[in-house]
Amino acid sequence: MSNRERISYEFDSFMLDVGERLLLRDGDPVPLAPKVFDTLVTLVENSGRLVDKDQLMSKLWPDTFVEEATLARNISDLRKALGETSKEQKYIETVPKRGYRFIASVKQLPADTLIVERHVRSRVVVEEEIETGRAPRSIAVLPFKLVGAASADEYLGLGMADALITRLSNI
Repeated sequence: MSNRERISYEFDSFMLDVGERLLLRDGDPVPLAPKVFDTLVTLVENSGRLVDKDQLMSKLWPDTFVEEATLARNISDLRKALGETSKEQKYIETVPKRGYRFIASVKQLPADTLIVERHVRSRVVVEEEIETGRAPRSIAVLPFKLVGAASADEYLGLGMADALITRLSNI
């Protein structure tokens, strides 16, 4: 894993894990489109410094012609995800006709900091295992059965189980 992939940042009530491509607010995941996430990473990595529109566009869309409106849309989506309003610039400052600046106080976390999504059920299981002092040896994930679904929908249940197995194998 490269150094960039192990970098994590903290600002306000958010934690940003670059390697896992994960943004958490108070421990809960904040969904971001891939380019919106990349926009956030670029701004956070340059926290306090002006990032020109051209610089942002060439980093996000290398070798591709993209209109400035696309970048503006990414910034707008990012502001919504962070809970910013158009009147309140708490995280991203717009410098008219030039670019954007990430203005929130950012702290880079140590490389060994583990950022974990918070899920109540899994947290309870982990706490039980810690209390008994035993590490779990295995876990079974069975296909989901959709209530009242047609037999053609069984692929959805299998897909959900497969996705869960994949996520668990990364832990």
